[in-house]
Amino acid sequence: MSQDYRDPFYLIVVGRPRCGKSTWTRRQILEGRNADPRTLVVPANRTDASTTWPGLPELSVKGEHLPDELDSGKKQLVIAAPDMLTFSRPSLLHVTEDTRRFEAVYHVDRGMRNGTLVLDDMKNYIKSNAELPSRVATMFRSRGHLMLDIVCIVHSFDEINRQLLTWGPKLVVFATDLPPGDAAREKIRNIDELDRMITRVNRIANTTDPHYHEFFDLQAIGE
Repeated sequence: MSQDYRDPFYLIVVGRPRCGKSTWTRRQILEGRNADPRTLVVPANRTDASTTWPGLPELSVKGEHLPDELDSGKKQLVIAAPDMLTFSRPSLLHVTEDTRRFEAVYHVDRGMRNGTLVLDDMKNYIKSNAELPSRVATMFRSRGHLMLDIVCIVHSFDEINRQLLTWGPKLVVFATDLPPGDAAREKIRNIDELDRMITRVNRIANTTDPHYHEFFDLQAIGE
């Protein structure tokens, strides 16, 4: 395999609150035999981090004013995590106090790469109803060259930015009270198949196993 490219995995885990999304992700990503020591978790909040992601150290984030690339007469605030490129054990990066801290994840030179990125409760810092910042879009599109696996965790399909559906995610579908809305349906070619899966997952979760889930290979319109 090439040292500068590999085929990464890209998962979007969808399900209503308390169905087991984050716990399943933790077990798959952090507790498996092949757990990646360079795993960065952006948790939903500090309370969630202490229960779902206990014991993980926190990366510090710093801001510095550097010359503006577009205006040499001005300076811009650049946010980065000094240890982002070198940390070697699963770690946290908190953004709930200030969502600008998320910029450290996709910093053009010092952003996350060569590891696994877990975005828990992603709607808090990647809005579903807005254009993705260009560097966020680049991070998802270039995840192979960055050698970056990505796992996104959301409560509903409408919390997923439509652009994120076009770059080949596999869905992990837990029980959900909110089926895909119009924005998501416009991007999913095999939407009828997904609707049938959601109905089946909900039926099993509501009667037998509240943590039941299935995998879905999404076919995006425009692929």
